[in-house]
Amino acid sequence: MPVAVIGSLAWRASRDEVTALVRRAQEQTAEDLARQTEATVAHAAEALALSAQALPLDRFSKAELAEVLRIPFRQVAEVTAVALLDSKGDAVVPPVFEADAKRETPALEAMAAHVPLAPALALGAAVGPPYRVEGGAARVVIAVRSGSHVIAAELSLRPIAARLEELNARGARVVLLDAKGAVLAGAQALSPSEQALAAGGTLQSGVVERAGAEPALAAFAPVKVLNWGVLAEQPQSVALRAATRVRDYTLFWAGIGLALAAALSVWLARGVTRPIAELSVAAKALKDGRYDAVAPKVEGSDELAGFAGTFRQMASEIRRRDEEIGGWNRELQARVDTRTAELKAAQDQILRTRRLAALGTLGAGVAHELNSPLTAVLSLAGLVKVGLGKDSPHAQPLTELVEQTKRMGAIVARLRELTDAEREGSGARLQLGQPVSAALERFGARLAAQQIALTTHLPAGLPEVQGDSAQLEELVAHLVDNAINAMPGGGRLEVAICAVDGQALKLTVADTGRGIPAALQERIFDPFFTTRDDPAGVGLGLSTSHQIVQRHHGRLSVASEAGKGSTFTVLLPAAGDAPHLV
Repeated sequence: MPVAVIGSLAWRASRDEVTALVRRAQEQTAEDLARQTEATVAHAAEALALSAQALPLDRFSKAELAEVLRIPFRQVAEVTAVALLDSKGDAVVPPVFEADAKRETPALEAMAAHVPLAPALALGAAVGPPYRVEGGAARVVIAVRSGSHVIAAELSLRPIAARLEELNARGARVVLLDAKGAVLAGAQALSPSEQALAAGGTLQSGVVERAGAEPALAAFAPVKVLNWGVLAEQPQSVALRAATRVRDYTLFWAGIGLALAAALSVWLARGVTRPIAELSVAAKALKDGRYDAVAPKVEGSDELAGFAGTFRQMASEIRRRDEEIGGWNRELQARVDTRTAELKAAQDQILRTRRLAALGTLGAGVAHELNSPLTAVLSLAGLVKVGLGKDSPHAQPLTELVEQTKRMGAIVARLRELTDAEREGSGARLQLGQPVSAALERFGARLAAQQIALTTHLPAGLPEVQGDSAQLEELVAHLVDNAINAMPGGGRLEVAICAVDGQALKLTVADTGRGIPAALQERIFDPFFTTRDDPAGVGLGLSTSHQIVQRHHGRLSVASEAGKGSTFTVLLPAAGDAPHLV
C-alpha cells in the first residue's frame, strides 16, 4: 500500500507536469507556425509593394509591361502568377506564370475571383481570401496599387504545408485554418471539440477529441494580420509517455509488494489467522444458536491454545443449558396449549348455553302466545268436522287441518321445553344402556327400510349414571334420528358406550352420512337450525339434546367432515359424583 500510494502521487505529479510542459510546447509550435505564415505573406506583400513603387507602369507600353511583370514574379519564390489589372479588374496584359507550369482557365478564374481589387484601390495593398485549385496547396492573392493599375500576385502556401506535413509525420497534428475555421493545410475536417478550441481566436490550449481516436493535447495560436489560425495537437499517449512509464513502474513494484504481503499472510494464517477465523465462525454460530461449527483445537501451551480450550468448554456448557431450557419451554408450551384449548372449549360452552337460554326464554314467550290460539283452532276444527259428518267433501281437509294443528301444538310444546334448562334430572340411578337400547328399538323399522347397518357396543357392568331415563332416551332418539336422516341412501350406524377413568361414561353415535361442513358445526345446536332437505323438520332435535345433556351436567360435542359422516359424543358423569364437565 505505501508503494502504491507513493507511486500514485508520483504519477499524478509527473502527469500534471508533463501535461503543462506539452501544452507550452504545443502553444510554442502553434505560435511559431503562425509567425512563419504571417512572415511569408508579409514578405511577399512587401516585395510586391517595392516593385510597384520602383516601376513606373504608366510609362510603359503594353509590350513592355508584359516583360516588366516578370520582375516582381522573380522576386518571391512562392509567387506562382502575377497579373496587371486596371481599375475595373480587367487584365491589361496577359498574366505571368511559373516557367514550368501550364496554367489552365479554371486556375486563372480562381485567381481572378479572389483578387481583393476594391481594398487594394482604397488602401493601397490588400490580401485576398485563401483558396485551393485542383486539390493543390492553398493559395492567396496579394494586390498592390501602382498608379491607376493594380498588381495582383498569387502566393502559394506550399512551404507552410510542407512544414505541417513534416510535423505531422512525427506523430503530431498541425492544421492551418482560415478566418472561417476551414482547413488550409494539414489534416482535414475538425472535430467539434477542435472547432470549439479554435473559435476563441486567442492563444489557448486544452484537451480535444476526435471520433475513432484517443484524446489529444492541443493549442491554438492566431495569425493576427490575416485573421487565420494554427491548431497543433499531440495524442495523450505520446505526450504523457514519461508519466505512463512512472505508472507502469508503480504498478510493477506494487504487484511485487502485494505478492510478498500475500506470502507473508499465508505464513501468518497457518499459525494465528486461521485459528482466529475459525473461532470467530464458531462464536457467530454460537450467537445464532447453532452448534454445528466446532471450535478448532489449537496445539501448544500459548494463550491462543488456552483460549480455544476455554471456548470449547463454554460452548459445551451453553449447548447443555440451551437444551435444558428448550425442554422446559416445550413442556410449558404444551401445558399452555392444553389449558388454552380447555379454556376455549369452556368459553364456547358458556356462550352456547347463554345463547340457548336466551332463545329458550324467547321460545317460552312465543309458545305461551301461540298455545291459546292453537287450542281454539283445534277445537273449532273438531266441531266443524263433527257437524259436517264423515261423508262431507270437506271432511278430509278438516282432518288435515286438525293434524297440522296438533303438529303445531307439539312444536310449541317442544319449544317450551327449551326453557327448562335449569331443571335437572330426576336423580334416579340407572344403567345408560337401558335408555340407549329403548331408543334404538324405536328405529328398528326405519333402519331396515333405509338399509342402514346398525352396530352396537353396550357392555354390561359399566358405572351407573344419575338422571331421567325418559330424557336420556329422548336424547339418544334425537341423535339416532339425526344420523338416519343423514344417510338417505343407506350406510352404517355405530352406537357405543364406554367408561372414562371410572368417573364418566361416554356415548358415541357415529354415521357414514353426508357429514356437516366445518362452517356450520357451531350452529347445529341452535334452535330451528337444520341442514335437512325435508321441509317438515323444524331444527329442534339437537337443541333439545343439548339441553338434556346440560341438565345432566354433561357435555355434547360433534366431530364431522363433509362427505365422510359425523360422530356425536356425549359425556355424562358417573352416579355419585356429579361434577359439571366443561
